[in-house]
Amino acid sequence: ILYYKNGLYLDEFLAKKVAYFDINNGLRNNIGKVLDNVIISDNKTGFLSFGPYKEIPAGKYKFDLIYSSSLGLDEASNFWDINLITKNNHTVISKGDLLGTNSEFKTLSVEFETKEKAEVEIRSFYNGKGELKIKELILHKID
Repeated sequence: ILYYKNGLYLDEFLAKKVAYFDINNGLRNNIGKVLDNVIISDNKTGFLSFGPYKEIPAGKYKFDLIYSSSLGLDEASNFWDINLITKNNHTVISKGDLLGTNSEFKTLSVEFETKEKAEVEIRSFYNGKGELKIKELILHKID
C-alpha cells in the first residue's frame, strides 16, 4: 500500500506523521492487567508498558503518553524512558518522572531526536505505589 501526503510513502506513519498505539496495537504489558483497553498496574514492580518498536528514520519526534496515577498531584515515584534500538546498540536517550495525577488521565509530552534509523521503545515503569494506568501512546514526526 502506498500513502500520499506531500510525496509518496511506503509507510503510513511517515505520510501522516502520527501513529497511535495501545494494548491492541504495539504496546506490550507483562506485569499488569487490561481492562477496557487500559493497562492497569497489579501490585508488581517493573515495566507496565513498553513498545511500540516502531522503526523510525533519523529526525525529530515527540511522544504523548496518556496515563493516570492515583498518587497525589505531581508526586513522583514512577518513571518513563525512551530507548533507541539499532543493529549494535540499545540506548536509553531520555528518562523522566510519571507524576501523580489524582487518578485523572493526563498527557505527558516529550520531544526526542535520533541521529540514525532505529526502533523506538517507550517504557513506563511502575514501582508498586498506588495505581498506574496506561491508555495510549501517540508518536509524532516533527519536521
